[in-house]
Amino acid sequence: MCGRTRLSTEFSQIRIILKLDDRFPAPNFPPRWNIPPTQPMLRVVRDDDTHTRRAEMMRWGRIPSRAKDEKIGFSAHAG
Repeated sequence: MCGRTRLSTEFSQIRIILKLDDRFPAPNFPPRWNIPPTQPMLRVVRDDDTHTRRAEMMRWGRIPSRAKDEKIGFSAHAG
């Protein structure tokens, strides 16, 4: 997988633009311009009950549904 991505916006701006709930702590994630698979990445989650949004960290990348082990998602032959 060659799915590098970037997150070039400061979290303070993301919080305003996406109207994130202030009750949740801000993840310590500075802007990055070259995020490879398996690295931490910021995501926004919406609570279905309260309709609030919060930021949390996730592992960036794709794991095929047929994979028995998550490591196959980071193999050159995963495609």
